[in-house]
Amino acid sequence: MPFRGSGPRASLRREAAGKRGEAVDLGRAISLTGAMSEPLRLRGQWVLVTGASSGLGEAISRVLARDHGTNLVLSARRTERLEALAASLRGEHGVEAAVVPADLAQAGEA
Repeated sequence: MPFRGSGPRASLRREAAGKRGEAVDLGRAISLTGAMSEPLRLRGQWVLVTGASSGLGEAISRVLARDHGTNLVLSARRTERLEALAASLRGEHGVEAAVVPADLAQAGEA
């Protein structure tokens, strides 16, 4: 499947798909590592993820919970989706997840 568009999301999709250009699950393709490819030590730490209700924000939230045991503060405009994601992460990975609905494009929301 050819990739259309430009920017960081399209670039990540192209990189994740590899040479054959096939679609992949971004949640599985994202590997979060520190300097020199050492795994991040985030178990029990809190991380804020904006745009967590869908797309890359949701995928990153799932990777952080699943692979790193990270507690999450999830923020986006869609409260229902955030609540559903938080419940899923709590149940599946035993992490804490706080929901903070906000439209960060609007003044005073941050």
